[in-house]
Amino acid sequence: MLLEACYGSTVVGNTRYINYALDIDNGVNANNVNLHLWSFAGGNTQRVAFERTSKGRYKIMTKCSNWTKNVVLQGPTYGNHGNIIQYQYYGNENEEWIMEPVNKDWSLGYSYAITNHDNYNNGAYPSVRYIGGDCANFVSQCLLNSGIHYQDKWWIYRKNANYNEPVSSSQLSNSWNYDVYSGGSSPWISAHYFKEYWYDIPKTDPVYCTGSFIIQNPNVISNLSHWVGDVIQICDPYNNNPGSAFHTLYITNMNYDYSGGYYYYTVTSHSGMPKDTSLFDYANSYPNKYFVFYKFI
Repeated sequence: MLLEACYGSTVVGNTRYINYALDIDNGVNANNVNLHLWSFAGGNTQRVAFERTSKGRYKIMTKCSNWTKNVVLQGPTYGNHGNIIQYQYYGNENEEWIMEPVNKDWSLGYSYAITNHDNYNNGAYPSVRYIGGDCANFVSQCLLNSGIHYQDKWWIYRKNANYNEPVSSSQLSNSWNYDVYSGGSSPWISAHYFKEYWYDIPKTDPVYCTGSFIIQNPNVISNLSHWVGDVIQICDPYNNNPGSAFHTLYITNMNYDYSGGYYYYTVTSHSGMPKDTSLFDYANSYPNKYFVFYKFI
């Protein structure tokens, strides 16, 4: 896809006027050429192509290099004031980009979930499976890629390249910057605090039921308003209500059971289960646990 990377635009009435664009300095086909903002002209120095990588990220190839070079974070650096240059593509993490949509789009979250289901070392995010599981971290990644933006206490940033897959909380803290919620862990990476954030601070109109209810009432579950891109958590019971969450699932499909006449959810996570696992499989495994449905899309 060929795009003009445009910035500094203004709108008059229904017409959008572009003032500045991302520009390759002098349109030189060479490594280490700086990118900057320049008055919009629409020429080859301001034209790029977004090409999807195997990890669901994108490389940004430049027209003035005949698509042989990429937009790269120089260094790489992990702080403010990092320099952006044109350079030959080698597939390193500082050469690939995450396209975060402005508006919600469930198909982008679905694509990310299916692409990265078996990929723990995604570079842009930590893998925390060695610390205690990776389900909430994975679902948070899917949500961000579907257009649910960083907010409040729900975010994570890389500080350095020391530990892509931390095996201890000290390694996680060394390489990643994340909010610690209520004296515990982050809502980005912890199933428990994911629920504390998205459920107890009402944002997603959660509904809940037990696993046995899901098994016995598939038609009721079929009529819920949740869809692909929404989230389900499994929680321990507490006073006939969902208590602490211990697993987080991303809805990736709605399949139809012709014999029963109802739709049923399939979910994907970094749990070791196959992608698009039927929710009934989880409900049968946890009949007395509570399942919380969150509305995101």
